[in-house]
Amino acid sequence: MAPGKSRVRPHLSGESGVRPGKSGVRPDVPHTVSTEARRRSRKAGSEPTSRKVGSDPAFAGKVGSDPTFSGSVVSKPTPWLQTLRLDLREFVPADVEDIVRLDADPRVMKYIADGCVHSREETLALFPRILRYPRLYVDLGIWRASRRDTGAFIGWFSLKYAGKSSDIEIGYRLLPDAWGLGFATEGAAAMRDYGFDDLGLGRIIGVTHPGNRASQHVLRKVGMVDEGWGRYYDTRLRLFAIESGA
Repeated sequence: MAPGKSRVRPHLSGESGVRPGKSGVRPDVPHTVSTEARRRSRKAGSEPTSRKVGSDPAFAGKVGSDPTFSGSVVSKPTPWLQTLRLDLREFVPADVEDIVRLDADPRVMKYIADGCVHSREETLALFPRILRYPRLYVDLGIWRASRRDTGAFIGWFSLKYAGKSSDIEIGYRLLPDAWGLGFATEGAAAMRDYGFDDLGLGRIIGVTHPGNRASQHVLRKVGMVDEGWGRYYDTRLRLFAIESGA
């Protein structure tokens, strides 16, 4: 495999639900961060966190057809992740009000797209995309994040394709109450380690609005390097990246 190539590819219409390659994930078997992940964390200046990887039991055995997608639906559930302080799991329809609240906050949306909040109607229209994503792109997705100590919803983290590109990016969106507590770095590090250690990705990126210094700081803390400008989502954005083994 050439350097920088991903082992994850889109789940195309008409394919079976079998993912390409092996991710090394065994459902319901907890494991800790690998030696390589610990080395990356030390280099990036952040502490590695123990995490579990497995299948969310709420989705065990659920296979069906998505009426909004003309093709096969992946039968494999999104792996659930657990860090020192966070539970990260697949979104379900009942979580929609969490996203309504998140996307209606002007502080959250300041550096996203045009900076405008989403109305309830807009969020209800967009939410099915979050639910469909892991069924269209095997092993990737958007994880609902909650605090392990209180169970409170704080936002989401993602590992997915960056717009229409072939690059895999880390993304996150958190409620203001969760800012400044290290949750963004902790969740982003979990996405990084899952992508490298379990999926075997060769490169992961992160893109931010040029004015979003806080987000850029998070990407640097998880070991990403500023590569200048990139064009994603039809917008000129700041591009950060990390290579496997960096």
